[in-house]
Amino acid sequence: MASSKIVIDTFNGIQSKIASILGAPDQSIIDLGYNLTYNSAQVSRGAIVYGDDANRAIGDLNTIIQHQTGNPTDLSTFSKGQIISAGDLAGLSSHTDSAYTARNSVGTELLAVLTSDSYSDGSSWGVRRTHSVTLDWGSNNNFRGWTNLGGFIAIGASTTGGDGSPLVNSWETLLTSAGNIVFSGDAAFQNSNGRNGSFPNGGLYNLIQNGQVGANASVGFKLLDTDAHYTGNSFFINITPYPSGTGVFACTGFTVTAILNNPYTSEPNTNSDVINSTFNWSINTYYCFNKTPNAINVNNTIS
Repeated sequence: MASSKIVIDTFNGIQSKIASILGAPDQSIIDLGYNLTYNSAQVSRGAIVYGDDANRAIGDLNTIIQHQTGNPTDLSTFSKGQIISAGDLAGLSSHTDSAYTARNSVGTELLAVLTSDSYSDGSSWGVRRTHSVTLDWGSNNNFRGWTNLGGFIAIGASTTGGDGSPLVNSWETLLTSAGNIVFSGDAAFQNSNGRNGSFPNGGLYNLIQNGQVGANASVGFKLLDTDAHYTGNSFFINITPYPSGTGVFACTGFTVTAILNNPYTSEPNTNSDVINSTFNWSINTYYCFNKTPNAINVNNTIS
């Protein structure tokens, strides 16, 4: 005898929600979909929901919960041929609802870190320095899967060496005071910072989708110098979608640009406006399930 309509509809609703978390990113809910495979499947009307069907759903759910918390669920599996009742699905339903709500949660200790994207340039400059790097996941599904799994980038910048002039030292202080600048899909913040900058467009999703126009177009982070002699100096991190002109539901990644502005035509302390220290910066990508980007060193300009 076939399972009741209530049992089949209940199971299929649970399985559909599990599949929406694990499967391809949704085309309307921006933060839904890990872009991973799953083993569970819908049960047809007039068929029977067996223990094996429920066990595959539990296995998929355990993948989600293990990612979110570090531990699988406490759900027990069923014998393969057991006919599943509505009561048997209560625990699976509750855990699935919790996993859906926490779908973008992950402990940092559960992510790996790619630390190879570091750049250094010792060219002297005086007015403006920019350096752009593109992070490309190859497809929109891979990019959003990385983000929805809790992936994020952490950016650090500094200068080393130089002639020790007040201007050179001021830039070293400005950059190191920014600490680690972090962007995830829905958040942006600083870690280990000495001074607070601002994030006018929030996390990556809003920045890419809504933050490309207006007074702070593409600005992810900005920090102004507080040194009385160099209040016009500024450090920006701009982020634009890649390919250019696309949005969150089409881009395959984004381009990160570090911008250093030094507007002085005559340096007030030493009568020299040249910064001759080496500029260093890094982009660390935190990821899981092998969702790493291809880093493309786009350009480095000075003036």
